[in-house]
Amino acid sequence: SVNNSYATGNVSGGGSVGGLVGQINGGRVNNSYATGKANVTNVNAGGLVGSNLYGNISNSFATGNASGPDNVGGLVGYLYNASVNCSYSSGNVSGSTDIGGLIGSNDNSIVSNSFWDTQTSGKGTSSGGTSKTTAEMKDFLTFFNAGWDFICESTNGTADIWGINSSEHNGYPFLWWQG
Repeated sequence: SVNNSYATGNVSGGGSVGGLVGQINGGRVNNSYATGKANVTNVNAGGLVGSNLYGNISNSFATGNASGPDNVGGLVGYLYNASVNCSYSSGNVSGSTDIGGLIGSNDNSIVSNSFWDTQTSGKGTSSGGTSKTTAEMKDFLTFFNAGWDFICESTNGTADIWGINSSEHNGYPFLWWQG
């Protein structure tokens, strides 16, 4: 498991390249983020995770660009029998085949309460998640109405995982542990 972690550097490689994790195989990524670029020369590039096999990603985000020829997503390049919940991406996504704003390719996986920015990603489609404009991505209600647990509210829980305000993190949601 990877919890309360982050990466800021750029990464590149042949396959399964992610801003934080290359490949999840039955594991979890929780309350984590990546801001660097992820570039792959073969398949499976994601702003946060290159490929997620049988794993779970929750309460996480990616803001860096993701690029490669196949299976490229703003958050995850390739999902297989996996799940993504309460997560988002805002980086630019580019490639040729199976390219998505949030998820590049999705094979029998569940993506819930998760979003991507259509304007900054340059992508209007994804293999999971819900598309939002930049203004909607910076709106507390977008995430609160999807059940995200924010500080100073108890409707969606008391763990206080997320924060959001216009003066921090360029107006996008941030993980409360970031400070």
